[in-house]
Amino acid sequence: MFVSTPQSQNKVKQSRDTVNDAERVYQQNVEQLDKTRQEWEQEHINTCEVFHQQECDRINNLRNSLWMHCNQLSLQCVKDDELYEETRKVLELCDIDADMDCFIQKKMTGLNPPAPIKYENYYNKLSTTENRTVASSRNGGVLKRISHLLPGHTSKSNSSNSLNVTVPPPAEDLYASVVVIPQENPNSYRVIYDYTAQNGDELDITTNDIIQITDESEDGWWTASRNGRSGLVPSTYLEKA
Repeated sequence: MFVSTPQSQNKVKQSRDTVNDAERVYQQNVEQLDKTRQEWEQEHINTCEVFHQQECDRINNLRNSLWMHCNQLSLQCVKDDELYEETRKVLELCDIDADMDCFIQKKMTGLNPPAPIKYENYYNKLSTTENRTVASSRNGGVLKRISHLLPGHTSKSNSSNSLNVTVPPPAEDLYASVVVIPQENPNSYRVIYDYTAQNGDELDITTNDIIQITDESEDGWWTASRNGRSGLVPSTYLEKA
């Protein structure tokens, strides 16, 4: 038969107290956990509500922006259509013939075309007396012969009915003297930039010098002659004289 002793009773009491303390701590932890769970659920609900509100605001702002944009486009289309209608009304009033007549009235230079140019033999208009005078006067003969044809000049020979010339004047009196101007050498070039020879086959040139080109190579280096010397020069430094 089991007999309890004070020591065993004391251990049992301590064990019972320990169990009660553990039960109490466990119950407190469970209550704290449940409280934390409720707080988390409430926070989660609040967060979802905030996200929901933000998404609603985003969609609402986007819808309003698109709505206003569509309204602006509609108003612009109405204004464009009004302008198009005004343009069509103006085009309906367009008269091609009237426009052409208006242009002609503003830009025309005259109603009558210019008269045709008739051939006139000025040689036969010279009288025999004038031709003889011209033949005897070599100096300024051409000017005397045609001076009666200039505006404001009157000549006694115009009153004569006989204007035919039977003996023409010498050929040297019919034409003015011709001055022959010698042509420039087509191979002459003017130097537009100074160039100092870099090799023995090149030629020194100075700005504004006139040189003669004897050979034009495709590589841009031409053979030039100056003061009895010959050598290569860059073609980009030259211009036609």
